[in-house]
Amino acid sequence: MEAVIASIGGKAGELAFDLIAQEIAYVLNYKTNVENLKEGVDELKDARRRVQQSVDAAKRRGRKIYKDVDKWLATVDHVISEMDGTELKEDEERADGMRFIGLCPNFKSRYLLSKKAEKEAGTIAQLLEKGRFDTVSYLPAPQRVCIGSVNAFNRAMEALKNDNSAIVGVFGARRVPMATLVKDVARLAEGKLYDKVVIATISQTPNIEKIRIEIADNLGLNSDDPSLTPDAKRIQLCERLQQEKVLVILDDIRVPFDLEALGIPTTGEDMGCKILLTSRKSDVLSSMGVRKPFAINIFDTEEAWDLFRNMAGDIVERYNLCCTTNEVARKCAELPIAIGTIAETLKTKKALFELKNGLEELKSPILRSFKRYLGDACSIDVTKGWVWADSGQVDFILGSLQISIDFSAGSFHVRVMSGSNHLEFDLFQIQIVLESGLFQIWIKSNLNQLKL
Repeated sequence: MEAVIASIGGKAGELAFDLIAQEIAYVLNYKTNVENLKEGVDELKDARRRVQQSVDAAKRRGRKIYKDVDKWLATVDHVISEMDGTELKEDEERADGMRFIGLCPNFKSRYLLSKKAEKEAGTIAQLLEKGRFDTVSYLPAPQRVCIGSVNAFNRAMEALKNDNSAIVGVFGARRVPMATLVKDVARLAEGKLYDKVVIATISQTPNIEKIRIEIADNLGLNSDDPSLTPDAKRIQLCERLQQEKVLVILDDIRVPFDLEALGIPTTGEDMGCKILLTSRKSDVLSSMGVRKPFAINIFDTEEAWDLFRNMAGDIVERYNLCCTTNEVARKCAELPIAIGTIAETLKTKKALFELKNGLEELKSPILRSFKRYLGDACSIDVTKGWVWADSGQVDFILGSLQISIDFSAGSFHVRVMSGSNHLEFDLFQIQIVLESGLFQIWIKSNLNQLKL
């Protein structure tokens, strides 16, 4: 009996000693535990940044993000915000402080801080393990593609397979859903033709540094390194693109810029990357080295009707409008800019006679008058004409003509297009008159004088 009691007492003593030693270790090792926590937070921030970059790149390619990825990002944001808050700093200050006139360390504060740091470090370790995603996105269910022509999409894919050209250019008029083309090309090209697809939207005046950072981040390069000069970053990006099979898509280019200044190689025997440029103007692409840019602005009748119906909504199927709207879409077959505008306008115009008036206007060779309500970009008079204003450019429809006025260079240059034919001339004078919330435009050219 005494032996049993002694054995039990010995084991209890060992257990008690281990527990006491563990509690004392919290006090003695509080600085180590806090440092381990801070290192874990830094690792978690880096992991979050990498996952977010993958998520952003996937979204630009039209992919859907897995729910567990979004949930992980939200949890990480919450943990990081708590660790970056003032509470941890205040706990450290209390633990480093002294008590009893500076003669005794604050053991209680050190114990509590150390235990908390160890627990939080364990939570962070679990998040780091869960954040090792094989993939963050998936392809959504396929939808019917309404881009100018399915043939144009196929031409883009064939051009990307061709090794004879490093740069492919695609242009289309305003309201051609170029974004759909870009996403579909990226979706099909990645993994099949290229190891990685990177998309950057340019839009207005190109910001070379911003674009370079966006591309570098998507390739996993350290674009935030303060020791790298802009020229060093350019060389770093160029070398990376030459080494890997990457498709770089630069979308919605308004003005030409130097690709090599950005860090994108355009020549070389061992070119790994291919560049796809999209713009509204073919001359922009030509000036950037595209030999034969091809257009996505011609719709066949079936595609025109599909796009028109999708954009106009269920109003097309009501009030026996199908025959009339089908005819309108057919009349717009070579003017995708008009398809989108008439379809959007139709959403607010339900009367059959209004739509028929629009059809009659499309049959006219040219309109002699044009009016548009100010203030609401979607409030366009379908019976008169359509206009879109942009930085340095105005595009509008007059009857069967697509007209673009470019005033970005300080003068007015007009380009009139009808199908494959076009006419260009310079304006001598332009005058805008406001009247009762409407405006009228008079332009005087070297050809004739028109009132719009």
